[in-house]
Amino acid sequence: MLNQTANVGLCALEMTNLRALEGTITEHTVRRFGEGSFAPALVLNTSRLTGFGGVPWPRTLGKIAGTEHTGLVAHYSGRRTTIFSSAPFLPREVLANVADEAGVHRYLDSLTEVVRADSRFIAIHTKEGGPRTLNLLTDCTVTDALTGEAIGSGVQMPMNLPPDSTTILEITPANQ
Repeated sequence: MLNQTANVGLCALEMTNLRALEGTITEHTVRRFGEGSFAPALVLNTSRLTGFGGVPWPRTLGKIAGTEHTGLVAHYSGRRTTIFSSAPFLPREVLANVADEAGVHRYLDSLTEVVRADSRFIAIHTKEGGPRTLNLLTDCTVTDALTGEAIGSGVQMPMNLPPDSTTILEITPANQ
């Protein structure tokens, strides 16, 4: 997996044989900045806003409640969509709609799971668990990355996720 990291440049991370990993689970408490409303907040001055490369921000998606301040804006440039939000922690439904509009592939139709994926692994964290359908980009063979158990093959496959769990899957394209 290759990523650009601010002030560092290109970084490479390669993960192999997850079945060999073991260790202690560490929990972290999430910290907040006080209770109630979030302040101070950054807002956009839309009268001076030009977007990237002089292209105007074409779409206001929301305003801060009780004010005329723009709080949620989308900028579209080619295949790129940039979102600015004054509020932290946008609801999943908002992020899912933005992703759908941008043509982002969804591995699961449900919004209740957290999914992280790259070209080789898919990690699915679920609170509720239950039956889900895994949607892949191409025909693949899927195995449990920790146990090596075969899950299935194809472009879509049913799965039953256990509650309060994280499932790590390894995907191998059918043509390999």
